[in-house]
Amino acid sequence: MPGIRNVSADPAWVEGLKCRDPDIQAQVYRAYNKPVYAMALQVLGHKETAEDVTSEVFIDVLTKAESIRDPNALTGWIQRITINRCRMLMRSTAYKQANNVVDITELDLADPKPTQALEIDIEQLFAQLPSAMRMVVWLFCVEGLSHEEVGAWMGRTTSYSKSVVHRAKLLFAKNPQTLSKKHAVMQKNANGR
Repeated sequence: MPGIRNVSADPAWVEGLKCRDPDIQAQVYRAYNKPVYAMALQVLGHKETAEDVTSEVFIDVLTKAESIRDPNALTGWIQRITINRCRMLMRSTAYKQANNVVDITELDLADPKPTQALEIDIEQLFAQLPSAMRMVVWLFCVEGLSHEEVGAWMGRTTSYSKSVVHRAKLLFAKNPQTLSKKHAVMQKNANGR
């Protein structure tokens, strides 16, 4: 899973974006497209939604490049746009209803037992986490942000980031079938069935 922070940006790209140079725009798109999409997909959990967010991110990149002051800040700026686009979508009523969004404080974390399976599909487990938890875990584990940065970017405290990552670790430590059953029960309860 490529992280946005792993992209090596050429400082000259910022000037090219500001001048709307199509060759530079194409280079920036090629460099950042996969990491932006990967982040949106892992956080939001749906291909179509991730594609939409990726498109919106690049529309912002191409139309708002003049707002970049530091040529060395392009990667952080694109990362910030991606996070904001994901967060805006996650806050929408339509997204919450379509994805049966639950409060991460409602998850049962009592008595975590290590899994017996040697092979675990981490992406499948990750996809079962609530979207807000996926965002925090992605930013901390994949993008490499500190807890302080994650908390600030999420509009929360440092301890919020630490506790969410800890909760995710506890959920991952449980048997994957237990996590799947808990997720199914939460979806069933959210649907009122």
